[in-house]
Amino acid sequence: MSRSPRKVTYAELHVHSAYSFLDGASLPSELVERACELELDGLAITDHDGFPGVVQLADAARTSGLPVAVGTELTLAQQGPPHQSSRTGQADPGGEHILLLARGAQGYQSLSHTIGLAMLASGKKGEAHYTLEGLADAGKDDWVVLTGCRKGGVRRALEREPGLWAPDKAARETDRLVEAFGRENVFVELTATGSPLDRERCGLLADLARRANISTVVTGNVHYARASDRPVADVLAATRARMTLPEINPYLPASGQYLRSGAQMLQIHQDHPQAVATSVDVMEECSFDLVLVAPELPPFPVPAGHTEDSWLRHLTYKRAHERYGSPQERPDAWETINHELDIISLLKFPRYFLIVEEIVSFCVSEGLWC
Repeated sequence: MSRSPRKVTYAELHVHSAYSFLDGASLPSELVERACELELDGLAITDHDGFPGVVQLADAARTSGLPVAVGTELTLAQQGPPHQSSRTGQADPGGEHILLLARGAQGYQSLSHTIGLAMLASGKKGEAHYTLEGLADAGKDDWVVLTGCRKGGVRRALEREPGLWAPDKAARETDRLVEAFGRENVFVELTATGSPLDRERCGLLADLARRANISTVVTGNVHYARASDRPVADVLAATRARMTLPEINPYLPASGQYLRSGAQMLQIHQDHPQAVATSVDVMEECSFDLVLVAPELPPFPVPAGHTEDSWLRHLTYKRAHERYGSPQERPDAWETINHELDIISLLKFPRYFLIVEEIVSFCVSEGLWC
């Protein structure tokens, strides 16, 4: 009797969704769906500079039962001039990337707090400034640190040009991370893109990890859910680089950056089976349900005989009559209103909407913009 092959455990820890503008090509819900099809042991979304897709990720994961983790890829303050990119032949921005995964709800709270403060401190929309030391002080033991992709400090130090390795420089960058965040919090990330140099590069990175006495972990550095999504991803990459598709094609990852099963990742990284398995250990440390950090709003005072839910409906129906007329006059509008009120009630959000309504009503009565 033939046996079915044993499932290879694997969790994807480095994923950019469509919320990474012009970088990811799939929505978090699509990534969760594909991860379930592949029977992955977990999925982390690590969009750039924040958590724009975290609610959609959490909702989709809660429905499917897939363990998920939340992270982000931040850009450190530029140190030195831009360097020539081996990927596009153009100058990359000088700042290096660092990939952080929140350890559960506490890690998520401290990481979001750190990002929020940095954005406020910059004084400019969409801009924030980070240093390695500042990040380490803010959440040293709350986060897992991955060395990242080609724009991570370790990879940049190791390979300034294709095939020209600088392991001693990369070792110094690894030691810098370990010194800042602690040995138990830093993992050397192994990725493969279909380049002839993948095996040699991953071998050198694994050597660096052994020298630093830290673990390696495999990731796919994923940018879209399925191989069939690649055309969209390529267009986004070309748009981001301000190149035509024929111009950027030689610099795009040969094997594609889509979600793969544990068996596929083990086949690609057969020299490093433990690093494939380590991904699940990290996921177990980091996964949590977003409901654990949902704010507890204070009770909203409502008139006698009403609940928060019924009072919100009363206010909504009153304004709906003023704007749309009766249900007989605008059945389409009233159908949408009732559908949305049902969802608000199901999610237990009437309190939030009543607070917002009170603020807006006050502003309207005082002639204030809001």
